[in-house]
Amino acid sequence: MLENWVYDYDTLRKFAIDASGKPIPRDLVEKMNQARYFNLGMEEMRQLGLSNVSLQYYVQPAPADLGAAARAYQAKYDILPPAPSLSSKIPSAISQRTARPFTPIGNR
Repeated sequence: MLENWVYDYDTLRKFAIDASGKPIPRDLVEKMNQARYFNLGMEEMRQLGLSNVSLQYYVQPAPADLGAAARAYQAKYDILPPAPSLSSKIPSAISQRTARPFTPIGNR
């Protein structure tokens, strides 16, 4: 919440200046705002696919081919087909989401 000022042109132009004293260009701030949410939907769909893999491993008997099963479970959430080099490595590619770690207030 507190860092949202970074995307507000009116706030940035007051102190974001170059060596000659010119404020940050409005079009640059607009590009920053456009880039801010780029790829978030893809990231969420990937996480949903990985969650589905985990859920299906839990609720169904173990499949003979874990990799093929993982690809099939995750395919329901793929917007784009997976990269060929990764298609055989899905089980080892599953990891915990670390982009936004949780830190309790008392443990900072």
